[in-house]
Amino acid sequence: MRITLFGEPGGSALLFAKLVRNPRPLASPMELLRSVRLAAAAGLVLLGALIGIAVLWPASNEPVGVLESEHEWNVALEENMRPARVLPLGHRAPSLLESARPWLGMATEASKQTLIFKDIKAGTTLVWRNRSLGLNHEGYRDVCHEVIEGNLSHTTRKLKFTPNRPVPVQHDTRSAIVVAVMGERYEDGLAAVMDSWQRFLLGPEPSKSYVMVVVLLEGTEASVDAFAGTISSSIDVLDCNTKHNRAFCAQLDSLDNGYRVFVAKESGMHVWVTYEPAFIPPVFGEDSKLSFEKFAEVQKTRCKNCCYFALQYTYATNWYGFGLPFLQVMDYFDFAFKIDTDLMACGPAPLEMVDEMVRSHAPYMTCKIGADRSCGGRNKDVLFLFLDQEEKHCGSRFQAQAEKRKWWDISLLVPEANFFGFWLGLTTSPEVSRFAITYRDFKEGLWEQRWGDQQFWSNIWGLFFPDPYEQHALDVKEWRSNGLIQHKRPCPLNSSVAGSAGQS
Repeated sequence: MRITLFGEPGGSALLFAKLVRNPRPLASPMELLRSVRLAAAAGLVLLGALIGIAVLWPASNEPVGVLESEHEWNVALEENMRPARVLPLGHRAPSLLESARPWLGMATEASKQTLIFKDIKAGTTLVWRNRSLGLNHEGYRDVCHEVIEGNLSHTTRKLKFTPNRPVPVQHDTRSAIVVAVMGERYEDGLAAVMDSWQRFLLGPEPSKSYVMVVVLLEGTEASVDAFAGTISSSIDVLDCNTKHNRAFCAQLDSLDNGYRVFVAKESGMHVWVTYEPAFIPPVFGEDSKLSFEKFAEVQKTRCKNCCYFALQYTYATNWYGFGLPFLQVMDYFDFAFKIDTDLMACGPAPLEMVDEMVRSHAPYMTCKIGADRSCGGRNKDVLFLFLDQEEKHCGSRFQAQAEKRKWWDISLLVPEANFFGFWLGLTTSPEVSRFAITYRDFKEGLWEQRWGDQQFWSNIWGLFFPDPYEQHALDVKEWRSNGLIQHKRPCPLNSSVAGSAGQS
């Protein structure tokens, strides 16, 4: 029998365990008295440890709140979410304190990397620290989480997620505006809307907090050149041959498939552009070896119930859920935002959206919540498939946090995702990463039902949070209702954009 306290084996606790389990004849009353004293001391140590555990770990009959506004982020995560522990491969056994705060002591070598850009012209320096704990990387992703005893139901364990970022600190965050496009027609309008985002949505100094990351899906080096030409009116190429830029450009070129660096003329914000091949799951057999264009043609005959969108569009919009979290460049950001290339900002935002997400402890931001399309008919199946996979993976049956609500029902409300933000500590956690892969590889999902990504975001919330997500998301629906943002429509004549256009 082996007892470990605070990561340290042995001591009085180990002696106490041996005395209880393997008693030996005592030679004298004196030895008996000495053993009793040792046992009593060990009992006091164990009692103190149990009291410490009771303080740190709430009992199962306590109400489970989720990111409540009266708590700081770290208190909310520690006391309410109780994230699971992950023991990285080759890592020492965590202490009790580290087990209760899983984001401590998990830094990898990658977390020591820093991107530094010295803007000689402006006389400023921009710094991006690696903020990931590395738990979404291969090798960590499959480590099964341990669910803490005090938070189990009587019959079935509840799913937990392990945050893959330190707690965000207001005014010290880095965020990515991610634009994934597949096909030239989705690139055409980006220059105009990009300028409006910088002017109205990203605060007074976008270059200090935001980077636009553009991913050309099924693209090549040549398509990066073509894309740069498409938005050349809005960006300048960063000269990577100058001495002070060389190291910075080399670092970005080493991430993923390499990033070409541009600078927005409007604000000085960086625009990093890369490309990525499309992924067809092996579950499609020989068809998975086809080019994406040919595969899309084959899939036309398999499309079920709802074929409102081309497969290229469906893939690109769902990629934010199953592809974005695994980009190496995302390690340098706390938050990511998905803004569709047909969404225009028409006036100044009344608040800075990242600061407000941190202040209100909101892992999501949305601008509209509405009923889902009828084509999400197999949504429940992919969720139960994931729960079955977690049972096989972890050796225990799990329930979704929201199991008392029909959160998976497609008739319920989901967030519209054409203007949407999320905390990467949630979406890159190992548990959500596993769900993302299950979601991506589910044949009857986005590949045949033409799902949008609304199901992905609402599914994550139902799996890992007990309450309706609209209670805890930063909801900026008034931005849409008052015309501050417009989707697929021009700005109103009385808007800031229209006014500035009239003066030019």
